[in-house]
Amino acid sequence: QTNLTVTEPEPRAPAILPVGTEEEQYNFAKDLLHNNRLKEAELALIEFAELHEESEFNSDVMFWIGRVQFVQGEHQKSLQTMSDFLKTWPEDPRKIEVLMWIAESVSKTRPKEDACNFFDKLILTVENPPEKLTNRLARLEEKTECEA
Repeated sequence: QTNLTVTEPEPRAPAILPVGTEEEQYNFAKDLLHNNRLKEAELALIEFAELHEESEFNSDVMFWIGRVQFVQGEHQKSLQTMSDFLKTWPEDPRKIEVLMWIAESVSKTRPKEDACNFFDKLILTVENPPEKLTNRLARLEEKTECEA
């Protein structure tokens, strides 16, 4: 007869993030961003989100993941990340900025007609849209050659 002992798996060591506190790991990922090491920053931020599902930094982490994805030309990924951000934190003070990144991503990933329809609908979802949003949408509509 064999004696099998079941043990809990060891918590995994971070792959990119250093061993340390949640705040130290967050700061490490942000330093990668500030040093323009975007691919590493994206991976570190994703790893952070996976390791710390209940972190107070998670809205910032998701915001930066979406931004990094956009800057790297990963517009479809950025669109999904920013959409998830708004679903999770609909009242975040960066909402207008996130909507602008979403609109930019739509302009790069969707057919012209779909993008133009999206721009028209987006402006209707924002009560008293600020000028920076209306201006950005107007530029995107012009660039996308939407019909007035």
